[in-house]
Formats: sequence, structure tokens, C-alpha cells
Amino acid sequence: MLSDRVSITEGDGSSELVLNTILISFYGAILLLISLNEFLKRKDYVRYTIPFLLGASNLLIGAARGPLLGALLIVFFLIINNIRILNKKAIFLSYGAAFIFIGFIFSSYSYDLNIESIDRISTLFDSDQSGNNFKNEARPHEWNSSWEQFLNNPFIGDKILNDYDNYYPHNIYLEVLLSTGVLGGFFFFIPFLKSLIFNFRLQDDFLKIVFLVNVIFGITTGSLYLNVGFWVSLALIIHLFDGKNESLSSI
Repeated sequence: MLSDRVSITEGDGSSELVLNTILISFYGAILLLISLNEFLKRKDYVRYTIPFLLGASNLLIGAARGPLLGALLIVFFLIINNIRILNKKAIFLSYGAAFIFIGFIFSSYSYDLNIESIDRISTLFDSDQSGNNFKNEARPHEWNSSWEQFLNNPFIGDKILNDYDNYYPHNIYLEVLLSTGVLGGFFFFIPFLKSLIFNFRLQDDFLKIVFLVNVIFGITTGSLYLNVGFWVSLALIIHLFDGKNESLSSI
């Protein structure tokens, strides 16, 4: 099952896509990270083992690079964030799991185990010119085209689609600059960055994790106007911020 990417379609699999590989990995990452956070804080290993394994399975079978790399970054953040309350056993388990995962990646790459999720990550660092090289995929060309269009029209932007394949750039932050320029970017990035700072002060770990996953997810995929998780979690953070009688301008 790990040798290919999994998606959910209607009927015999040749019809409309219901749940694509990226979303399977995305929701798997959220479940894995929330379960890990409960591991670290509550030390309730029995209750959260099944959700953790289910999240890890979905993350791997979806084999989407954005959620995979995002999950790794947030795992390190969670360990550092909880380092003061971790006992020696929890620290040992955390480092042990990290070494096992890193060893798993190197083993897959060195011995050609044909694990799709690991193979897709390895293409990011592959320097050859084969068809499997990430540089030969559409995504880098979409980003380059979007950035060049922004540089050519820096103040008000160019349009919502990139010139490379007439599609959205699969990076919501580039999409803001591409479509609205510095003028629109000001009204997006200032509230966004302030909300991101406030997110680290939240007591609600669930919302904190969901927002961080969506923030990182937006770097590698998705459309600005269809990234529902990003907008909903951002709105909730702003609401909580205002609910504490604090102003965004006070950060």
C-alpha cells in the first residue's frame, strides 16, 4: 500500500475525485500532530495510540510532500514547546521515534524500498536531471512564473493565474502577491503575521496545531480562495484575540 499514492474516487475509480491524495495526507498530519501533543502533555499513551497510528498511516499513504514536511517541522516545534514538562521517558521516546523515522527514510532511499512518500521527498534533493527530479515538475515553474509576474507588476499585481500553465500557483502567499501586488499584500500579510504571532500565545493546542498545519500547507499547495481550513482557523484566532480585549495593533 505504501508503494503508491491513495485517493478516493466515485464508482470504479475512473470518475470524479472525491478526496485527493493531498487532503488524505493533510488530515492525517493534523490527527498525528494532535495525538502527539496529547502524548507529550498528558502522557496518555493508551488512549491516543490508535489515533496517532491512523494519522501516520493517512499521512504516508497520501504521500503529499507539503503535509509530510509540515508535520516534521511541527513535531520539532511540539517537542521544544513541551520540553519543560517532558519526563525522561517521553524525551527518550520522542528522540527514539525521530531516529527511527530518519533511519526509515535513509533505508528507503538507499535500498530502494519503493515507498512512495519517501520517494517523493527524496526528489526534492535529487540533483540529477531525470523526470523524477522535483525541478522538472510543474510546481517550481508555477512559483517562478508567479514571482516574475509579481516583479513585473509589483504594486497592484498581475492576475490570479500564472503564465506557465494558466493555473493558480499552489502557494497562497505567492498568489496574494501575484493577484494583488504589494497593495493587496499589505492588507493580507499584516493581519496574518500578527495572528501568527498570537497563535503561539494560544492556550488552545488544537487550534494552534490546525492553524500551523494550514499555514505550512499553504506554502506548497492549495488556492487562496479555496483554502477553507486556513481562513476558518485564521478567523477563530482573530476572534479569540479580540475576545481577550486585546488589539491586533498591540503586538
